[in-house]
Amino acid sequence: MVKKLIISIVAIGLIVSAVVKLAHNKAEINKQTTYTEIVSNVPVKVITAQQVTLDDPLNFVGVFKPSREATVSAEIAGKIVRVFVEEGNFVHEGQVIAELDTTLLALQLQTDVAQLAHSQEDLARYENLIKRDATTDVTLKQARLTNRLNEIAVKNTGEQIIKSTIKAPISGYLSSKNFENGTVVSAGLSIAEIVNVNVLKFTAAVPEYQVVKLVPGQKVKVSADVYPNIQFTGTITQIAEKGDENHIYKVEVTVSNDKKGSPLRAAMNGTVKAEGNTKSTGIFIPREALTGTTDKPQVYLAISGKAQLKDVSTGRAIGNIIQIATGLTVGDKIIVSGLNNIKNGVSISIADAN
Repeated sequence: MVKKLIISIVAIGLIVSAVVKLAHNKAEINKQTTYTEIVSNVPVKVITAQQVTLDDPLNFVGVFKPSREATVSAEIAGKIVRVFVEEGNFVHEGQVIAELDTTLLALQLQTDVAQLAHSQEDLARYENLIKRDATTDVTLKQARLTNRLNEIAVKNTGEQIIKSTIKAPISGYLSSKNFENGTVVSAGLSIAEIVNVNVLKFTAAVPEYQVVKLVPGQKVKVSADVYPNIQFTGTITQIAEKGDENHIYKVEVTVSNDKKGSPLRAAMNGTVKAEGNTKSTGIFIPREALTGTTDKPQVYLAISGKAQLKDVSTGRAIGNIIQIATGLTVGDKIIVSGLNNIKNGVSISIADAN
């Protein structure tokens, strides 16, 4: 009986194992079939690599920023009881924009002044007594210390009252205002922002091979996207000493906001144009044809009906096209669309050739 039971268990185990194996093999077959259906004869478009010469203008896009901007904050904590400006107003440096309640500080100052007057009288009396040896040096020193502390208290409370007036740190427009009468503020907490757009900073990102053609003090033309036909004169004021990992350098241009009919505003997009356009010769391809990584760029070539991955090195970028420095030769067929559905070695179907 036991022997039959063991044989039955073994038989069941073999059957289960066979079923699992068959299911796994079927899944693999389905997976391979699905993969083949996706990657076989993928329709793609190609372009033919050609040696061309292109204008390489010194044009860079960027954004306008305020030449100066600052946050407004109270120097001491308190409740705002007077407001003298509204959001959007132009304010001058040092202009009072709000005042804090000074009722308690005024009472404190009165107390400090009274205590100072009392200590001054005591000090004068002890100085007369010491001349007649009617008091001790210790008592006189204590009177002098008390008087000095009261002087400091009067000065400190007076400073607190002065600091209860909130002033504009720079001249400019009040771009945001987060307080009203009755608002309780903390010392150092931002309650408003001021931007000065009489002069703007235009910041652009410039590749390394072009940044060497720019120098501080150079005059350039700047336009805003909203005013494409209007040019502003700018001056390059700063060129970053260090670029980022993509060899891009920050260039800053100072622009006078002097056209009343076409006022520039912070955060507008624009373009800067510098003299010194050059020409670049080589093989250029659309940027979207590149695959791989920044450190290891690659392209797919159409060779004998298959997609072949090719390592390349890149050169200059002009707009949305990029120069291929090495890795391609004239006549190569470069795949420019259908890249998401192919991998190295799969068969392709060329839908269009240029």
